[in-house]
Amino acid sequence: MSNRLAGKVAIITGASNGLGRQIALTFHREGATVVCSDIRETTNAEERSTHELIVEDGGKAVFVKADVSKAAEVEALVEEAVKQFGQLDM
Repeated sequence: MSNRLAGKVAIITGASNGLGRQIALTFHREGATVVCSDIRETTNAEERSTHELIVEDGGKAVFVKADVSKAAEVEALVEEAVKQFGQLDM
């Protein structure tokens, strides 16, 4: 990939599976630091979490649990992203 997102920090909601997971992995491949968020880390116990896959591939990522239907949890998610990485770009 082209590293178009190098130096950027992105929050990806719904990152534990499906389209959200693919977006998080793509942002990682483009160079972004990824804050993976969902209501749970994985959809089943045998599955590797998205943030673990990113870290194992040499990227920077964390998981922050948040329900986007709850404003307080979204605020905490943003605060944690900035606390962990010093910025938030996306």
